[in-house]
Amino acid sequence: MLLSQAGQLVDGAAYTMALTGNLNVASASLARAHYYAHNNQMVTVFFEVVVTPTESGVTRLRMSLPIASDIISSVVFGCAAASGLIGFVQADATNDAAELVYTSPNTSGVTFRGSFSYDIR
Repeated sequence: MLLSQAGQLVDGAAYTMALTGNLNVASASLARAHYYAHNNQMVTVFFEVVVTPTESGVTRLRMSLPIASDIISSVVFGCAAASGLIGFVQADATNDAAELVYTSPNTSGVTFRGSFSYDIR
């Protein structure tokens, strides 16, 4: 248990995130352990992944959630950054997962570090 800045108890742990290439992904792997924290119905995930695209262009990587939730909208709910690149994390309502989206300039692998939050439903 952790104590948040607001003085509320926050639960958290490490978990193994499952990665699935949705679009333009040759390979994806976990760069290190992933952590999450949750307080009541809100979960925040901290991640680091390596993504190698098949070609330049829009790239989409699905990331599993540590606590299952019925994702009901496709609003942006996180962000990620790599060397010279910025991506965003959106809800994947079809698969109840998170999706990292960015535009790849080439086929080089990049390490994204970021976070996202969602409500447990």
